[in-house]
Amino acid sequence: MVCRRSVTSVIAAIALWMTSMGACGAEPYPVTNLFHETASNRPIAVRVLVLNYDPIVISEGSRRLSDVFHWNEPETLAGRYVSAMEAACGGAIRYEIADWRNLNEIYAQSDGYRPAVDEYVRNRRAGAGWHDGHGADYPRLLREQGVPDLVSRGIVDEVWIFSDHFFGLWEASMAGPGAFNINGGVYPEVPSTRPFAFYGFNYERGVAEMMHDAAHRVEATLNRVYGGWKLEHPVSNWDKFSANAAQSGGVAGVGTCHYPANAEHDYDYGNPREVQSWADAFLSYPKLDWKTNPVSRVTWSNGSDYQLDYMRWYFSHIPRTDGVNDDGRQNNWFKYIWDFEDYDRKGQPLPPRVTLIGRPVGVVGESGTQLTVGFSSGKGIDRKILAGSALEIVAPDGERVPTQLIGMTDPAFARTAIACFQAGPVGHSWKATQIGLAHLFLLGRAMKDLSGAALPAGEIGSFRIVARGAPTTALQTDASTSLLWHGDNAATVAKGKAAVQADHLGRCAGVGGKAAVFTENSRLRFPLTGNLAPERGTIELWFKPDFAIDDHRSHVILEAGKSFDDGLRLIRDGAGNLRALMWGDDPATPAIESSIERGAGASGDQFPQGKWTYIAFTWDGASRTLELYINGRLLESHRDGVRLTAWGSEDFSIGADRAGESPAPGAVNELRISTRARTPAEIASDYATTSPPKPLLPSDSTLTLSSGELRRLSVSEGGEERTYDAAWTTSDLGVVSIPSAGRVLGQKPGHAVITATYAGRSVQIPVSVKADALTARLVALELPKRPRDPLLALVQFNTSAGIDPANLRFGDILLQSQNGIFGFGEPTGAPQTEVAETRVQYAIPAPRDGWPGAGAVCDLQLKAWRVHDAKGAFFPETYLSRIALPPLKVARTGAN
Repeated sequence: MVCRRSVTSVIAAIALWMTSMGACGAEPYPVTNLFHETASNRPIAVRVLVLNYDPIVISEGSRRLSDVFHWNEPETLAGRYVSAMEAACGGAIRYEIADWRNLNEIYAQSDGYRPAVDEYVRNRRAGAGWHDGHGADYPRLLREQGVPDLVSRGIVDEVWIFSDHFFGLWEASMAGPGAFNINGGVYPEVPSTRPFAFYGFNYERGVAEMMHDAAHRVEATLNRVYGGWKLEHPVSNWDKFSANAAQSGGVAGVGTCHYPANAEHDYDYGNPREVQSWADAFLSYPKLDWKTNPVSRVTWSNGSDYQLDYMRWYFSHIPRTDGVNDDGRQNNWFKYIWDFEDYDRKGQPLPPRVTLIGRPVGVVGESGTQLTVGFSSGKGIDRKILAGSALEIVAPDGERVPTQLIGMTDPAFARTAIACFQAGPVGHSWKATQIGLAHLFLLGRAMKDLSGAALPAGEIGSFRIVARGAPTTALQTDASTSLLWHGDNAATVAKGKAAVQADHLGRCAGVGGKAAVFTENSRLRFPLTGNLAPERGTIELWFKPDFAIDDHRSHVILEAGKSFDDGLRLIRDGAGNLRALMWGDDPATPAIESSIERGAGASGDQFPQGKWTYIAFTWDGASRTLELYINGRLLESHRDGVRLTAWGSEDFSIGADRAGESPAPGAVNELRISTRARTPAEIASDYATTSPPKPLLPSDSTLTLSSGELRRLSVSEGGEERTYDAAWTTSDLGVVSIPSAGRVLGQKPGHAVITATYAGRSVQIPVSVKADALTARLVALELPKRPRDPLLALVQFNTSAGIDPANLRFGDILLQSQNGIFGFGEPTGAPQTEVAETRVQYAIPAPRDGWPGAGAVCDLQLKAWRVHDAKGAFFPETYLSRIALPPLKVARTGAN
């Protein structure tokens, strides 16, 4: 593994070099506010996936869209942004570009419309003719690029999407469980196990706009943590940081994204007026003397770019010190901005977490079941003590199966450690007696955070073991199950106390076996005692509504206790929202109440008429946690729930409220109630267990490659990414190889078959490899001899049409390690052309801290949609070579 503490993004190093040469403009009035690392206050690594939607315009000489309109080059923008942000943050944030994808397309809009590039160019020039597709379809875009799986597995933390503003992007958005508003769309339905932020960066504009987007994210995040702004009467430290003369009655701190300290209106970055400001007090935070100094535009800029220079000044003042403030918030606000998944909405640290990632499946008779687990703590994870013995599996027949540690994603400074384990010793396979639900446990004191505190031992989650080709579709009972009713017979429960009333129920085909059908007149009631505990629990069921989303009526799916009196209700309300509501006592008040309402909700759009939907609701009075899931995904979570010690009635009702009112016509299958709040991994597994088997589908049914071309393939199951879960094989390694899951490399002309296998199901993709007139290969390599020497690569392009030297640019090739990108190559000197061959030497500069002292194994690639011949034909993404960097002495600052 490469130590990312000493190897940072080379894009930033290139940008620093460009700055010193004057390419980025002189640093006007830099503010030195360095981050000081401690054991409990470490830099935050942000691993970035760049999706560069910069399509090729064939009709314009096969130039990229950004070239056609003479806009900025995305690679250079990214470098300048990384440089500016890291410098302003003083080292508190360290960006690592984990992958860069040049995409020759325009993504789909929300209504499914995907404009052609020529249409876009025509409309852009005419300033008319636009199709209003209501913006980008973000969930589809992220799914097409496999982002949820990359985030879940710790490969990526953040996504930058480059495009033009007419592509319909938000400035800054968030997706995944627990996502919140950061000045754009919020997409909790995106199926990742971790929340993540993504930006819409416009290559028509510059770095100032990119930092502007990030500043809006700062504001939205800290408003969430501090409970909003009171700019007119600044009270909190965040209010005083954001205070500005225009909005704060003449007093000023640093300012806001739109209003600098001395501004008189929006975007007033170049105002010459002078005001008194306590901005510099925040440079010594949490020591605040509130001493004021005169501030105007000359404070942050020499006039080269007032907005960009203000943004640098703004970020340089954000507090970044260790410890907890007297106001109860962290002194390092960057923890809230970039380490948000470890803190709640009030800025309090969340307890350490262990999460089973993805939906592993064991197949009888097969070995090699892999389990990906995330260990998270705001204090950092002690990776040194992690071993295969940390986890244990209890199979359905009671056998205790050990695990082996296979590998770990290990970027420095990351709060989450993602580790991959294999079930059992080498050659272990599941037995027919073990079909059912297997449970995964973290053993006591097997994992610690950097403070030395052990992560809580206990069950992490569960996964299913199935017979080949025959997954089960029924939930199983376990020690936490208080009631299990499959719905196939009104009078029969698999576990728990049977119904006390069952009238006018029908039967229909369910997700597994038969299901119960409810009409307007149906009544089904179960006793509460022994079936449903008030203190904590989980309700899971499949429901197929027989009512319209927009019928403006309330439909009660389940009700326990009484409304507004120690009760619980699962309802599709008259506004079309699915809501889980509880009424009880608010422990924050001295009185003992029974009518305080708390709940979680989701849009009814995810609850369509006539389709089976899996719903789960968990609550825990001790932690005050409420969580609502749809189809295995956590959609809303709150930690301000009420507490119940008793129910306001003796039974609970399904299909209507307890009085038979507000009926919910539809079908119910697989109702299970548990005595504890099940984990997100368990809910995801339960959904997968009960879902009818879906076919495994590839992104391409057939594939044609050129020799040396590298292409991505993916496989999905019912829209869920399975690329990394599946096992990949090739029928002929000499024709096509698979460097890693889903990445296919053409070796030589011929035919082969790629097979992806998951949960006993396989899909085959025929592959043809052809000899192409356009080929690229590495002909010479000069490795660095000192930590700050560049790596030199001589690449030969074969084409009879020749190559225009102006077509060769920074970013054509990249050097990529297992954990991220070391750097992009830049052409040096004039190309050498002989007949149908053109040779170009690229230099890949050393990272800012020098090459890693221990060396590293990495891959050299030619990126797709970068280099084309004189006829406009593009060279494919090409795997040039695997390179072992030599061990070098650790570089010293200012030394070579």
